[in-house]
Amino acid sequence: MRSRFVRFQITGVRSIGGLQYVSGRSLAGEELEDVLRIEAHGTATVPPLGSIGYAVAMGEGRTRMLMIGGEDKEIRPGLGDVPGHRAIYDAFGNIIRLTGPQVDMDFAANSVTFKAGDWTIDSPTLFRQPVTIDSGGEPGAHLTIKAEKARFEVDRLEVTGEIVASTFTMGAP
Repeated sequence: MRSRFVRFQITGVRSIGGLQYVSGRSLAGEELEDVLRIEAHGTATVPPLGSIGYAVAMGEGRTRMLMIGGEDKEIRPGLGDVPGHRAIYDAFGNIIRLTGPQVDMDFAANSVTFKAGDWTIDSPTLFRQPVTIDSGGEPGAHLTIKAEKARFEVDRLEVTGEIVASTFTMGAP
């Protein structure tokens, strides 16, 4: 009797009716077609072709199989060995790490780090593009920015440091 567990490399992925099916080749050369792939609640991914996964036969033959996993060790981000840490990532280098008291978003290395409590956004490259932060008009909401240059559209502006006018006219509506 053949083993019910098969390690295989993914060669195709397709979605049907909200379910995902993968095809692949076992390391022994056996072709597997339309193997149902299950994922944890709250995640939806498409494994890159070439990823390795395991399938288990549900019954005697290989006509009903279920895939477990589907990872590519070359793109899987490191999380260390701390229980409870999680990463959401794709095959293109985009990563969101949930690591204890902070969230780290490493979108192809333009790193952004959010910290809990008094929120901190820490990214030297984030502000090279326009950024909008909307507090939704909550009373007491405030924003502290440490940057070379900033533009504000607010009802009240409190400033420490030098204000340099370029196209600003005092008293203009």
